Amino acid sequence: MKGNATDVTITVTSSIVPSKIKIITVKAKEHVEGIALTSTANSVNIGAFINADVVITPATATNRDVTLNITGDVASATVALQSTGKYKITGVKPGKITITATSVDNPSLTSMPITIDILKVAVTSVNINTNINTTVSAGSTLQLTASVLPTNATNNKVIWSTSNASIASVNANGLVTGIAEGTVIITATSDDNSNISSTITLTVKKKTLNVAELERLSNIADSIYPSVKANPKIDNAIKVELANEARNAATILSSLNQDTLTQEQID
Repeated sequence: MKGNATDVTITVTSSIVPSKIKIITVKAKEHVEGIALTSTANSVNIGAFINADVVITPATATNRDVTLNITGDVASATVALQSTGKYKITGVKPGKITITATSVDNPSLTSMPITIDILKVAVTSVNINTNINTTVSAGSTLQLTASVLPTNATNNKVIWSTSNASIASVNANGLVTGIAEGTVIITATSDDNSNISSTITLTVKKKTLNVAELERLSNIADSIYPSVKANPKIDNAIKVELANEARNAATILSSLNQDTLTQEQID
């Protein structure tokens, strides 16, 4: 081990003017004698951080710099020196790292290792927002949302599914499209844990037309087929069918999502 020398005091006396004396003190380099590495915890969640600190003895050592050696799943965490002199360890992905610190002044001195586990934050629950209208018309859409707990879960993605795709479909973002009259169950399942899910029951009504759209299509039929307008026995429902054929209005109707009249009411 390197020894620590004492300070040296030099006295300089002028040979010309003996009364002029200058005293110079040379500070001796104080070497590192001990090094320790500590951390505030032995595990950290992905996305969170803990601190690690290097303790040098003596506290008055001249060169207190250290080098860190990190082994294990090195991509599972980042280690960064902060302005406080402490090291910030941030979890990136599941894994385990081991860290040691070595004195720059005395490379023969290395701390005892610390091991840090980087942990995934598991999902504990999924809940579909039920504060919505659970009825949707065929051809219309309904946006569903789901909340995942805890809020800092590593994987908060949910997978949407339908119990009957012939009644209603649902896309990856929870957008439900009514297809045919009936009842259907929509499920949001945790991508992190398939055993955790939430469901909601929706009722799909028959495709409907609003009054304004009915009148518009009826007028289209009257203008395209003059004989239709002249024949009072041809009701609005037939006019709608004719207008649909003439103007491909099915696409327009499928986008309607408002208070409407059923086909039975039209007839």
